[in-house]
Amino acid sequence: MVAPEALPAIRTLAAQAKLEWTERCFEPADLDGNFIVIAATDKPEVNAAVHRGCVERNIPVNSV
Repeated sequence: MVAPEALPAIRTLAAQAKLEWTERCFEPADLDGNFIVIAATDKPEVNAAVHRGCVERNIPVNSV
């Protein structure tokens, strides 16, 4: 997961190494090497940027 902020439950999962959290804003290079992506932020412009990047890379994406 890449996000500048996270809910306490997400922070706990990251601390327990149950998910990987990169604490920063999305960069298009974050998509490289992925086979599926979910964009579920509260910022429509970020979700759109993730979607565009996935389409360019032919990566299946679920953009909320």
